[in-house]
Amino acid sequence: MAIKVKIPKSEGKGGKRQRGLPSDPVVRAAIIVFLVAAVALGGSFSYFYIKYDRIIAQRFRSPVFTNSAKIYALPRTVHDGDKTDAKEIATALRRAGYSETEGQSPLGSFRLVRGGIEITPGPESYHSPEAALITIHDGEVERITSQGNDLSAYELEPQLVTA
Repeated sequence: MAIKVKIPKSEGKGGKRQRGLPSDPVVRAAIIVFLVAAVALGGSFSYFYIKYDRIIAQRFRSPVFTNSAKIYALPRTVHDGDKTDAKEIATALRRAGYSETEGQSPLGSFRLVRGGIEITPGPESYHSPEAALITIHDGEVERITSQGNDLSAYELEPQLVTA
């Protein structure tokens, strides 16, 4: 069984239907207050959004972390008799910022030589500027020399953690 509901059309003066705001003054006042409040809140939100967006954009134009701390990992130490090869040492130096070409990196450079690796620290190196030669034979560090002196160990450049 179907039920039909008839809703009478509200008519304004002169028998015509009124468009726009409802005729009840309380509802009219509530709608006007809501619209004014929405426009005011939207305008103030937009104003402050644009204001602080410009402040943030201006600060990001300059370097953000100009004075950040440099934190290094524990440097790897190579001792006489360690089981390693020259390519493994070269990889560790590459990760620390050394280059294979001399003068290309301010940290230093390294060079794979027959039977080992030659390490030359640069001016910005964590270590002293003396070069060292690590001689490797059959996968074991045979000898470490620096300026003609034999060393029992050599610290490789530590990796920068906060890069």
